[in-house]
Amino acid sequence: MRWENGRDRTLMVARPPAAHARPLRKDATYAERRLWRALGEAMTDWKFRRQHPVGRVEADTKRTQFLEDRGWRAMRFWNNDVIENIEAVVMVIIDELENRQAARS
Repeated sequence: MRWENGRDRTLMVARPPAAHARPLRKDATYAERRLWRALGEAMTDWKFRRQHPVGRVEADTKRTQFLEDRGWRAMRFWNNDVIENIEAVVMVIIDELENRQAARS
């Protein structure tokens, strides 16, 4: 499997979800680290979790559908957007959260 940062990784299907999530948190790209830092520093009431195991779905499109079927929303950003315009990325995430909360009220 090819990841955006250019490194090859082997996806181990036999691993329990938590064992797969730990290396993803540890080996985060610069853009991922920057995004998580910015979300942690954002002055919001929201809590964010990094690479939390949810289900055992491997394919990206199937994972997205799996999450959406359970009320989650997958959001994706290009690394260069995170690196060059982190404030806008954080704003988009927070706006989406607030819109979803307002829709539920």
